Amino acid sequence: MKIDVIVLAGARNNDKLKDVSDTPHEALIPIHGRPMVDFVFEALRDTPAVGSIGVVGPEDLRPYLDPDMELIPSGDKYIDNIMRGVRHFSDRDRILLVTADIPFIHRPALEDFLERCGDRTADIYYPVVSQEANEKRFPGVRRTYFTVKEGTFTGGNIMLVSTAAMVRCQPTVEKIVDSRKKPWEMFRLLGPVFILRALFKKLALKDIERRVKKLVDVVGVTVISPYPEIGTDVDKPSDWELACQQLAKEQPGRKEEPQCEEVKG
Repeated sequence: MKIDVIVLAGARNNDKLKDVSDTPHEALIPIHGRPMVDFVFEALRDTPAVGSIGVVGPEDLRPYLDPDMELIPSGDKYIDNIMRGVRHFSDRDRILLVTADIPFIHRPALEDFLERCGDRTADIYYPVVSQEANEKRFPGVRRTYFTVKEGTFTGGNIMLVSTAAMVRCQPTVEKIVDSRKKPWEMFRLLGPVFILRALFKKLALKDIERRVKKLVDVVGVTVISPYPEIGTDVDKPSDWELACQQLAKEQPGRKEEPQCEEVKG
């Protein structure tokens, strides 16, 4: 059974990445001669389990879409774009959300994640990657980590979600999305007991899942992925430089490849 996908590509380029490119939207920042989001499109095209693809983003993206991709106008907030995508596929039971800023993503990582989700009945499946796996694949890359009983992890940039649950719990989902890169803010949402347990490294992933179920009546499952490509996004110049260097090695021979320092403007 194929899973339909929403690519979240509406982020404006008004933060740290302005230093590497003046393109108005992050998804279109060039890496190795291609818009960043094109690497995501390529991975989705290559994955047989992927069905229809909707892209939440600006009109500027249209020339880069395949004929069968649907462009959904983006809003000003990240949660707005998530919900626009969810409502676009509201007649589907579950959809896969994928951000446009993970150019290392590939078919094996996507297939492995979907396989690990399996047939379990849950509303949200969220991948995490261990610090060890991340640093082995991308030495020196700075990521936001959190420590639980099972180890130290960073969050991924894809999610398998129930469309009905996302609509039902939108206010809480918005709080979680806003704190997604701030582990201690996330723990604060779970309550003071969880903060203490996190401090003493006595918190397990299952504890978080049970607490989320109690707070918002959403069944969430944490999926430990061995693929750092799921969580290695490009949101600052050092990330972009890494992507330029790594993808130039992995996909050599493109005549239009720009040097990293020549892309801006």
